[in-house]
Amino acid sequence: MANDMDKSDMQGDIWPGLLKKYEEFVLFEIKDAADFKDRLKEMVSKKQITTAQDALSTRKRVSGSGKEVEMSGVNIAFTSKGMVKLDRDELRDDPFIKGMYTDMVSEGRDTDEEWDGCWRQDVHGVLLICGTEKKVQSTRERIIKTSLGSSIAVVGKPMAGATLPKKKDIHDPEHFGFRDGVSQPILKGLDDDKIKEEGVQKTFTAPGTILINNPGFYDDNKKWWEPDWAKNGSYFVLRKMGQDVPKFHKYCEATARQLGFTQDEFEARLVGRWKNGAPVEKYPFESSTFDGNLNDWDYEDPDKQTNCPFAAHIRKTNPRIGIGNTTKNLMMRRGIPYGPVWEPGKNDQVERGLLFTCYQSAIKNGFQFVMNRWVYNHGFPHDRNGQDAIIGQDIKGAVEEEDKKLRLKLLDKKGLEREISFTTFISVKGGEYFFTPPLQFIRGL
Repeated sequence: MANDMDKSDMQGDIWPGLLKKYEEFVLFEIKDAADFKDRLKEMVSKKQITTAQDALSTRKRVSGSGKEVEMSGVNIAFTSKGMVKLDRDELRDDPFIKGMYTDMVSEGRDTDEEWDGCWRQDVHGVLLICGTEKKVQSTRERIIKTSLGSSIAVVGKPMAGATLPKKKDIHDPEHFGFRDGVSQPILKGLDDDKIKEEGVQKTFTAPGTILINNPGFYDDNKKWWEPDWAKNGSYFVLRKMGQDVPKFHKYCEATARQLGFTQDEFEARLVGRWKNGAPVEKYPFESSTFDGNLNDWDYEDPDKQTNCPFAAHIRKTNPRIGIGNTTKNLMMRRGIPYGPVWEPGKNDQVERGLLFTCYQSAIKNGFQFVMNRWVYNHGFPHDRNGQDAIIGQDIKGAVEEEDKKLRLKLLDKKGLEREISFTTFISVKGGEYFFTPPLQFIRGL
């Protein structure tokens, strides 16, 4: 049994994250389980699966080089069907067991028509290959043709994403133009040095929020714990989310005028941060370059939306104060954009969006909880203040007129409460729930 939070046991994209200018997700079906197990164990013995310790070493090497370093990192994860193929079907997380299609299409707001066909096939697992483009592509070819070979069949085409170019003081933007990934959990026992940095939130998150069977997992109530072999693993959510960028900016331009805001001011209120990441709660009318990284703050009053609307994206997905301990619902997000940057003025129909990914120790406490209890709940975090405009989805089969458009309330430039309506700016193209195992699990297959 590996020690608590053994960095050589956990896969590196869970923590500290694999460095990625470019990333490919390769879905696969296991064709020969016995052969696959042997080949995967050989990959581990040859250090072809990137651990947290490996990822830390790569970060140190890259930061000290002073130039771009060719690199690739590889992780692997399995669906509930894949775990059955591996003779390990004892995992207990309900959303994982039933899969994303049932959870988000049959029982949620995703639509079958928008999902890509590859997600309806037998997907048993996914390879995550991150780094620089040419190195990632050559690594993918080697793994598929040589390392795993005929033991698998690739499902669909590899899904590729790449970081977008920096804009002014906006690092790591997503397609709507906002810096992504500003707020991440600070894990006790792993991020102890990081919490000392300026601007970092000074609240530790229990490692068991992200890593299965670690301190804080289900509040240390072991009757809910997963099998011993799952320790240091994590549940992984992959979701392909198209973004209608021209529609978003056109809507924001027109609505901002009606409310007396500039377009930047209005868009910042929908997100809860300015494009460079500075929080609207602290800077309601002017961004701050210095505070682009700032995450050590709270809402002054959980019952007021004077500066930041209740329905702002970051307030919907992480309300911070006012409703008790929400750290157990946090996720470690590792998404990457796909598709070309939109050129202002062009009403193109080019596919672009976000390959959203996140890790958590229980999907029902993380992704599923946040989406169903917070994002889709028009009464959260405060009474009937509306939907998240950034990732909110239209209500399927809406009959009542008021349900045919999404709505949210906010204060206009004069401080008066106004209600606005909109239709969704995203389209979910598919996704799945996976289990990212520790290396000791793979060695024991």
